[in-house]
Amino acid sequence: MVEARAPDWWSLSSEERRDLVVIGSGRLMPVVKSDRAKRGGNGSQANSSAVQGIEVTGGQLKGSRARSMEKLCWRSYDVEIASQVARVGRGDLTFGMADSNFVPRATSHVILDLDGTLLNTVSILYGYLVTDAITNEVLKVFIMRYGKKWDSRKAHRIVGRTPAEAAAIIVEDYELSCTLEEFISQITPMFFDQWCNIKPLPGSNRLIKHLTSHGIPMALASNSPKSNIEEKISFHEGWKEAFSVIVGGDEVNMGKPSPEIFVEAAKRLNVDPSTCLVVEDSLPGVTAGKEAGMLVVAVPSIPKQGGLYNSADEVINSLLDLRLEKWGLPPFDDWVEDTLPIEPCYIGGPVVKGFGRGSKILGIPTANLPAENFSSVLSEHTSGVYFGWAGLSSRGIFKMVMSIGWNPYFDNAEKTVEPWLLHDFGEDFYGEELRLAIVGYIRPEANFPTLESLIARIHEDGRIAERALDLPIYAGYKDSPYLKIACNEVAFTDRPV
Repeated sequence: MVEARAPDWWSLSSEERRDLVVIGSGRLMPVVKSDRAKRGGNGSQANSSAVQGIEVTGGQLKGSRARSMEKLCWRSYDVEIASQVARVGRGDLTFGMADSNFVPRATSHVILDLDGTLLNTVSILYGYLVTDAITNEVLKVFIMRYGKKWDSRKAHRIVGRTPAEAAAIIVEDYELSCTLEEFISQITPMFFDQWCNIKPLPGSNRLIKHLTSHGIPMALASNSPKSNIEEKISFHEGWKEAFSVIVGGDEVNMGKPSPEIFVEAAKRLNVDPSTCLVVEDSLPGVTAGKEAGMLVVAVPSIPKQGGLYNSADEVINSLLDLRLEKWGLPPFDDWVEDTLPIEPCYIGGPVVKGFGRGSKILGIPTANLPAENFSSVLSEHTSGVYFGWAGLSSRGIFKMVMSIGWNPYFDNAEKTVEPWLLHDFGEDFYGEELRLAIVGYIRPEANFPTLESLIARIHEDGRIAERALDLPIYAGYKDSPYLKIACNEVAFTDRPV
C-alpha cells in the first residue's frame, strides 16, 4: 500500500487539489491512486493520518493560516472511503453518505421505482397516481361525496404502500361509509382517465435516455399492478422499450417494504442483487432495496423529510443531482461550466413584497413573484438553484439566478420563487411586470450552518450564472420575445408567448 503524505494545500496545483476529498469529520484527505484505479474500482485509498489543519467550516475550506478556498472539485470515481463522506460539489457541501460504514462498490444494473421517482406523483394515492394537482382534485371530489374534506397533508401516510394498504388507510382515516372494495372500484375510473396527464419528474427522461444509450440494463419495480405500470409508461416516448424487466406489486406475495419485489427484479435481470442500484422515493422502497442487498439512492418525494432516509446509501434532492459514476456507471456528460441545461421554462407576474430579508438580511435584493400564479411550475420543478434571463418592464433584460424551494436556512412554510437580478438598480421596483426565462440548473437546495456561508454560496451561484449566460447554449434565450415586455403590460403565465 502506498503511504499517503500530508499535503501542503497552498502549494498544490489545481489538478492536485482535485485529488483531495472531504470526509464527514470535516477534514481534507488525499486520494492515493494506483494503476488499478478505475471508476468505482478498488484502486484508491484515503489515509486519515494525512490530515494537517485543513477543516470545513460553514461550507468553506479553512486552513491553519486563516485562508479559505471557495471550491474543491471531487472526483468520486477515484476514491473508496470507509467512512461518512461529505461531498464538496461546485463549491458547497452537499449530500453525504448516510451509512458511516458504507464503502462504494460498482454496480451494473439499475432498478427504478415509478410513482414519485420517475413520474410526478408527489401526493401519493395507492396504485393509481397522477400529478399533484389532479390527485388532490380527484380526492377532494370523491371524499366530498361522503361529507368529508380531503387533507393533502396526510398523503405521507400512504407513500410507497400497496393499493390495498393505501386504500384501507384512506377509508379508515376519513371514516368513509364504504368497504375497501367499493372505494377502489369507485375511485379507480376517476384516475384511469388522468394517466395521460402525468408528467415525468425533472431528470427522469435524462436518466432513462442516458442509461439506455450506454446499454445499462434497467428494471421497473413498483407496488402498482403491472398492467397499470405498463399503461402509465406508455404515454412517455421510449420508456416501454427502455425497461427489459417490469415487476408489479401483483406479481409478488408482499409489496414494499418487503424486499421480494426487488429480489424478483434481480432474478429476471439474471444478476446478483448486490450488483444492482435502486433509486427510490419512499421509505418502504428504501427499506425494501436495502433488505434485498442492493445499493439504494433515495430521492424523497415528500418535502423536508430527507433526514428520515438514514438507511439509504445516499440521499439526493432530485434526479438532476444523481452522480452515476459514484456507483460504477457511466457519468452524465451534459454539465456545462458547472451548470446543467434544462428545458426552458417561462413565468411572469408583478413584483411583490416578499419576506423582507433579501436586502435587509442578506444584502441580496431578490424580486419576489406571486407563487399562486404559476403553481404548476412550482410542482414540476424540483427545489434548487436555477438561472436564466429576466425581462423587467421597460428597464430591459438582465441576467438572473433564482431559488425554487423552501429555503432550509429560513425554513419557509411554502415553496417559493426568489429571483436575483444580477444588476444594481438602486431602487425597488414593486408592481412592475417581471418575466423570467429559466434555462439552467446549478445545484440542489441546501441548508447552511451560518448566515455568512449562505451569503457566500449565493454570490458563488451568481458568479456561475454570470459566466454561463455568456455561453452560446444559454445566451440566445436573451432574445426571447417573451422577455421583451412593453411598458405597463401585465401578464400572468407559465408558458411562452
